[in-house]
Amino acid sequence: MSISLSRRLGYPSVAVWCIVAASMVGGTLPVHAFFVKDPVAYQLQRERAFDSYRAATKQAGSGNAINNGMFDSGLTSWTGTGSVSVVSAEAILGDAGASDPVLFQLVPLASGTYTIEFDFQSGLSSNVNIGTFPDTFFASLYFTDTPGSFDIGSGAFDASLGLLDLDYNGSFNSAGTISPSGKGGSWQHFSATFVNANGFVAATFELADLNGTDDDSQTLIDNVSIAVIPEPSTLLLAVSGVLLVLCRSRRVRT
Repeated sequence: MSISLSRRLGYPSVAVWCIVAASMVGGTLPVHAFFVKDPVAYQLQRERAFDSYRAATKQAGSGNAINNGMFDSGLTSWTGTGSVSVVSAEAILGDAGASDPVLFQLVPLASGTYTIEFDFQSGLSSNVNIGTFPDTFFASLYFTDTPGSFDIGSGAFDASLGLLDLDYNGSFNSAGTISPSGKGGSWQHFSATFVNANGFVAATFELADLNGTDDDSQTLIDNVSIAVIPEPSTLLLAVSGVLLVLCRSRRVRT
């Protein structure tokens, strides 16, 4: 299809987008694609194209592999050891117990690129006794292909990724972006991108009682999510399908 033909049709901008859309899927756009004789078939094609686009954008933004990431159902779907609790739909890791608190959720995950996000609020103590270190909070991802034998303490996992370390001075060793949280107050939001090559991923939060003083530190967690980032080709195919249908729509109305 030439540009001169597109001008004769009277929709140069739409024609250009049609050419771009066709190039996205590795083909060419025939001239007869502008002519739709059967309005029912056209409507079905239009709905399929938009359904494909909506499915791709939904996958990009709203899917969450984490169950009960807002802790509305307490610790359901989570595994917690030590001083771990939920109050007002917020998870709390404290250092009151005999062992350091650990909170994690192991979920099946396909290979691909993902984002992990969560909100956190620090209540870590500035008390550092002589010969000790500050109480420290750790957020991490652990990867495994054998969920039945998964165990963080014994090192029974295939790989790990540190996301965030935190003490009373603030965050350090961050592998992502920290910004103000929509929860307000002293809450902060963490977001990072990671690549998964294993069958299962464990979003994990730990608090290490390093200062030798019990019950003087805590960290709050909320809104935990792991969402897939779709491949660019998936979105390109979906968008190109919508553009092709829009091109036809403009011609049918003339």
